[in-house]
Amino acid sequence: MYNKEKHTLDQRKRRKDPLYRKRENFLKRERRKKNPEKYRQYYKNYVAQYIKKLRKKVLDKFGNKCVKCSFSDWRALQIDHVNGGGSKETRSINSANYYLKVLRDRLGKYQLLCANCNWIKRYEKKENMGDR
Repeated sequence: MYNKEKHTLDQRKRRKDPLYRKRENFLKRERRKKNPEKYRQYYKNYVAQYIKKLRKKVLDKFGNKCVKCSFSDWRALQIDHVNGGGSKETRSINSANYYLKVLRDRLGKYQLLCANCNWIKRYEKKENMGDR
């Protein structure tokens, strides 16, 4: 007779076993070697979905609208550094780590602006003019 609870317990015990994990990792590597393009495409899709989830969490954290004009179309909303200097930071880390950093922020260094308000702010404060 099949016992699902015992089966899942056995699986958990096996996963903790170093020899089992070593064998499983070896088999995963072999599968990747046989079809690297399939793995590359899978990983690319996985990362894209993960970044979309993080962006959604960031937008939710800031209320899904522009701080200045209350524009709420997610496609044009951008994360802005309140005190400037964001272009250097965004160039130094990848997008997933950037979103995680924004999510962890407790000091209020970031705000959500629409693209128009963000560019107007950059122009008025002379942020990133000729910095590239």
